[in-house]
Amino acid sequence: MLLLAFLGHAEAADQVVTDPGDTGLASQVRQKLDACQSGTSPGGTVTFSVSGKITLDANKGPLPTITTNVTINGGAAIEISGNDATSILNVATSATLTLENITLSHASAASGDGGAVASTGTVNAENTKFLYNKTSPSWSGSAILCWGPLTITNCEFAFNTGGGGAVKPRSSGAVTTITGSNFHDNSSTESAGGGYGGAMQVFDGPAITITNSTFTNNKAGANGGAIYVSTNSTLTVAGSVFSANTAPSGGAIDNAGTTTLTNTTLSTNGDNGVTFGGAINTESNSTLTVESTTLNGNLGARGGGILNFGGTATLTNATLSGNSASEAGGGIYNYNARLTLTNVTLSGNSAPNRGGIENLTGVVTLTNTLIAKGTTGDNCTSGLGGTSSLSEHRAASAQVASEWISCLARSRITAVQQRRICRKRIVRRKIMVPPPARRLAINAVTCAVVRRPTSARWKSTAPFLIPWPIFPPVV
Repeated sequence: MLLLAFLGHAEAADQVVTDPGDTGLASQVRQKLDACQSGTSPGGTVTFSVSGKITLDANKGPLPTITTNVTINGGAAIEISGNDATSILNVATSATLTLENITLSHASAASGDGGAVASTGTVNAENTKFLYNKTSPSWSGSAILCWGPLTITNCEFAFNTGGGGAVKPRSSGAVTTITGSNFHDNSSTESAGGGYGGAMQVFDGPAITITNSTFTNNKAGANGGAIYVSTNSTLTVAGSVFSANTAPSGGAIDNAGTTTLTNTTLSTNGDNGVTFGGAINTESNSTLTVESTTLNGNLGARGGGILNFGGTATLTNATLSGNSASEAGGGIYNYNARLTLTNVTLSGNSAPNRGGIENLTGVVTLTNTLIAKGTTGDNCTSGLGGTSSLSEHRAASAQVASEWISCLARSRITAVQQRRICRKRIVRRKIMVPPPARRLAINAVTCAVVRRPTSARWKSTAPFLIPWPIFPPVV
């Protein structure tokens, strides 16, 4: 009797699909999933002795809901298609679905999130492809919607469409880890509140970690061509590449939460004249940290590389080169925001106004930062320094000699004496400032580029103390 019980348990667990149809036969995937989750100890692995495409019957709807711990392994030879008429899998709370070596394609969710997979449990996907899945423009997560933990390893997400994100981790419980995966040609449509995140929509508080992955040619109708990060959500990216992604706001990433990028490359994202934040847009009250990362050749209307709109952005050991904006801030556009650059190089960025950095009513701090302007636009904004400090700031440019430079030190000496002292320091330290409307104030440690107040009268011989803004103490 014990032997019979053991054999019954084994039969109820692991199952092998021997027929690729969906006509109701016991040998087909729908029935095998039911069998796998039955018996005294439900759960197990479903494999296939056949190859090719399994097209689901839309009248039967999705495959049986995963209520236990189930692995579906396609052996790199099986594609399950929703035939553009039905979703494929649902995962219940406390259940775990593991997808291995399989393709899920042409799933469709017309009245809810989650085109191919919708889960309130746990989903693991390894060596799996999600292709041509969709939701209606009013819904999101065209490949995967997950309210619970999600792990994606060596997967491909391509040509998925809907209202936002091929992958949508939703809620603080949707802790997501993505490694070695490729997201390309996914899109979201701006309608009925949609258009957020072409490849991913990180929504309502999850923590997302992405490593060694690529995001290419994804498009969003509103925000975040590759990824949209909502308020209270966290995105951490390392060793990854974002290229040729587009959206009206945040060509690659639109950040309304907390985003950290390390050893990552963002290139040729955005759309000149359209995108606000060619590579990255960081929104009001959000936090952006960029370390050892390159932003190259990105395009935008404002902020070819980065638009920091009311957020806090910190860049360390980063390079911004060849980015351009059709209006202002070829490298960075900083509006009513805090920007800190340390060991950063801005080279060859261009815009009609401020090819390097445009700063409006914001706070900018630069340390060991080099700014070499591009073909158009001066280096820095007239407001770059308002309350910003540039410590050991050097600007390298072939046009140094053609720039008109004057410098006003914070001391009780005449402006003529100030200019003489500062010119010597400028030559020795190779410091360059923008055109005559800007001034460079230098002391032994700190200097700042400030806007010349239009109401102020600057006398060439009178003793001078900078009244606006307040600078750090002279040391």
